[in-house]
Parts: sequence; structure tokens; C-alpha cells
Amino acid sequence: MLGTPGKTCPECGCTVKRDSQWRRTRRRWKTASAALLASVFIAVGPFWKALLVLSVDYLPDTALIMLTGRISFDEPYPGYVFDNELRGRLQEGPDYCVSRWNRAAMWRWQWRLLAGRDEPEMAYLQQVAEVFAQPPPARQALVVTQEEMLALDHDATGTRVGALQERLQLPRDTFLVGYEDSLGVKWLDLKAADGAAARLYLISSMQLFALFALRREGDEWVFGGAYDIHSKYADPELRVLAEDETICELGSISTGGTGTWRGLASWCRVDDTGLRFVHGWATGGNEYWSNGPFNYEFSTAAPSVGRDERGMYVDHAITLTITNADVSWTLAQGDPADAAAVADLADVFQRAGVARYRWDDGDERFVLSESESAWTDVQVQGSFYDDTLFITQNFDTLVNLATGDDPARRAWVRLALTRLEESAAKRRLIQEIRLRPAH
Repeated sequence: MLGTPGKTCPECGCTVKRDSQWRRTRRRWKTASAALLASVFIAVGPFWKALLVLSVDYLPDTALIMLTGRISFDEPYPGYVFDNELRGRLQEGPDYCVSRWNRAAMWRWQWRLLAGRDEPEMAYLQQVAEVFAQPPPARQALVVTQEEMLALDHDATGTRVGALQERLQLPRDTFLVGYEDSLGVKWLDLKAADGAAARLYLISSMQLFALFALRREGDEWVFGGAYDIHSKYADPELRVLAEDETICELGSISTGGTGTWRGLASWCRVDDTGLRFVHGWATGGNEYWSNGPFNYEFSTAAPSVGRDERGMYVDHAITLTITNADVSWTLAQGDPADAAAVADLADVFQRAGVARYRWDDGDERFVLSESESAWTDVQVQGSFYDDTLFITQNFDTLVNLATGDDPARRAWVRLALTRLEESAAKRRLIQEIRLRPAH
């Protein structure tokens, strides 16, 4: 370029400001960007389903509406994760067995979009969306006179309660879709938080249950809110606490799936904001699976209510039994004699302790006081299979089993160690077993 006047290339027409720029490599940014995107697509393409599922928490509501019921994945990425995520966003409640639909969770145009989806798997969600796609009713509160209430008591004695629902004219915003053909009704009288009369109705239809409240104001009964109750195997029961006539216990709620079962109970009351759940706990259950380090069963005694200088508290005595009922233990790797010994061992050990709950003015409910309890917040909900927590809470028991004179118990600990996840607690346990001489 020394013989070329100026700073313009005679071949390509490129103009430079400095002579040093003549030695630069030409950069084709558009081509490089396209190549980069293509390489990323080739590398990530086989895993797009996994990435989509893993990012489901970050997907906007509109994207979930379009994905639910439309994309069906094979294991281990099932398409129902979108349906579960959407339902979780549209419902509110104290736990997964007690919830209600929330109109304010989405804009009306999003409810209309959901209602317009034509997918058989989404029929139930579409029914709910059709209600919320319409403008809210002009009258949100239900009012029933005392005379009407007496008439409703008479109607409710029938086997079908269609007349009851028709006369109550429950607001659709707070009442579950699908109860048009109800099969039964229970009701219970109690006191509201301010001492006024209140009543709870439990309407059932197959495995669907709805609990709603009425609160008396003068000569009228005003609607006090409603929740859906999801109980898989049993009909919920209602009773008023003898210790506090403003609290109703909702019991015999059950849920579960393959290899697992949970019994649940809740306390609720009616105050000036409506129906409010103030306490919940797992009454019992079990967990059996083939890949875990152990199987367990647990039971919770009836709650004990007391008072001290800090106020009212509720105690739950929980008993946990670690068991080898799963036959997969006999197939675990190791010496055949150990496997046979473990197969003959019914229960390894039990652990018992009390979970104490105290009233929290901020949350307006009973919350677990872990400093006064033998169990954590996760465990009182029925989940005892955290490996590190299991070792920490049962450290001495495991060491004694591993160094005792019972060969079946020693074999159980050896097999448990092969399945417990690697952790500092597990390494400390192994070290302690090695240091302690056998009995």
C-alpha cells in the first residue's frame, strides 16, 4: 500500500485513519454471530426440553398458559410440570390440601386466553377460567336472613344439596367449580373470633370438598369466605375445640401416591376478614421407595393445648419408626448373609419427640417453635428423609447400632451408609464408627 496515495484501499474501498489499521484482520461480525448462534443451537438443542422445564419458575403466566396441555414430554421431563406450576400460581391457601382460586392472580385477558384453550387435559382449569374471564359480580357478599337460615337447615337434611346451594347463591369467585351435583353436606356451629355466631358448611362431591363460612351480623348471616379441600381417600371431619370455641378442627384429610401417604388436619376460625386457617399438621403417614436409604412410618398424637407465661401453645407428640419393609433391601449390594439378616429385621429403631407451636401475632397463626421442639419445620409436615438431618438427629443411635452385638443391626447400618448421600455428617459418622470398638 506504500504506492497508493491516501488511506483508501483500491480493491475494497475501505478507508482507514491510521496506517496500523492496514494490518488488521477483517472482521465479519454478521457471519460470526450467525455461526455462534448455530453452534449454540447444535450444542443445546438436544437439551431444550430440560432447559424449559428447569426454567418453569421464571416463565411468565402467558407462556405457561400456552404451554400447559400442549407440550407432552417423556420421562424424566413430564409436561405436567407446566400445569402444576400454573395451578400453583392461580391458587392460594395455607397448604397444598387447602386452597382457593385467586381472581387477582392474572389479568382478565389472560383468564380469557386460558378459557379459550381447547385441550382435554385442561377442561377443569378452563371451567375456572370461564368464571374469572367475566366481570366480577356486582354483589360480592352473601347475605341470608335468620328465617332463611332455619329453612336451609331443613333443606340440608336431604341426600342432595342442590337446593341448599341454589338458595345460598354462593359467589362464584370463592366457590369451586364442579359442585353443581353435590352428594352431601355437613355443617357445624361455632363462635366467631369476636364472639358472634358463625357456621361452617362442608359440601362434598366425589373427591371434591368445599368449606365455606357464614357469620351472623344482627339478623343476617354474611358470607365469610370459602376454601377447596383436597382429600384423596377420606371424607374430612369437623369438630369444635373444647379448649377454644372459636376454633374448628378440620380432620381426616388424606393425600398421597405410589409408596407414600399423608394424613393432615387443620384448625380454622372465622374473624372479621372471613374464614382463616390458623394451624395445620401431619397426623401420620409413611414413605416407601426403593432408592432411599431407609423407609419410615410416623404418627402424631392428638394436639395438647396449654398456656404458660409466653401465652398459648400447642404440642404434637410425633413418633417416627425407621423400617425395612421394602423388599429391595434384600437386593442391595453386599454380603448375602447381611442382606438376609436385614430382611429378617422388622424395625430398626424409633424416635419420639414433641413439636411445639406458639401463636404468632404477625402471621395470625400458630407457628413451630424450633427452639422448643425435637423436630424441624420440614419434618412436622411429614418429610423425614433428609439424609444429613437423619444422621445428625440419630448420630448416637446409628453408632450404637453399627458397633453393637446384633448382626442384623450392623448390617442395616452398612447398607444404609451405601445409600446415604455424601456429606460431612456421613463422613463424621463413619469416622466415629471406626474409632469406637465393637461391643
